[in-house]
This record gives sequence, structure tokens and C-alpha cells, in this order.
Amino acid sequence: MVTTEITLEEARLLAEKEIRRQLAVNTALTDYGFSSVRLKREDERTWVFVAGSAEWQDDGAVPGALYARVDKRDGHVWSSAELAASLSSQPERQRRRA
Repeated sequence: MVTTEITLEEARLLAEKEIRRQLAVNTALTDYGFSSVRLKREDERTWVFVAGSAEWQDDGAVPGALYARVDKRDGHVWSSAELAASLSSQPERQRRRA
């Protein structure tokens, strides 16, 4: 069991900051409205937050949302490389849920 060092609210604030960063670097998304950041799911090690855009989805984007995965132990936002490494070390059944 992972000992949580940060609160869910602290993690949500970190996720908001990360999603704002994603929006700032992807100027193609500036015309879309996004929902508030909310908790999508959690696992033993992380919380996964999402901000969706119905307009972006209407334009054909799948999933039409931005995600941030926050580590429960130290609060860092997981990189794509960390997620890929974690998924590759999990059995197939667990990977489908991530």
C-alpha cells in the first residue's frame, strides 16, 4: 500500500496547473472551452484528473480531453514515459483499466 503524502485537493491543484500548461503549449486548443478539472479515477499510486471539451469532441477529437496523472506519494505529475513504463510492467488485465 502506498502512503499518501499529499491530499486529494493538493493533487487537484497540481493537475489544474499541469492542464493549464498543456493548454499553453498547444495553441491549437485555445479556441476550445474546457470543463473544470475533476478526478476521473485513481489507482494505488496515482490520481488521474481530466478536463474535457465538448467542442473539441464535436470537432472529432477522441477523447477530446486533457489528462494529468498525479503521484500520491510526492505529488509529481507523471510523464508519458513514466506511464508507459508503468503500463509495460503490468499484466494485460490491469493495462486495460489504465
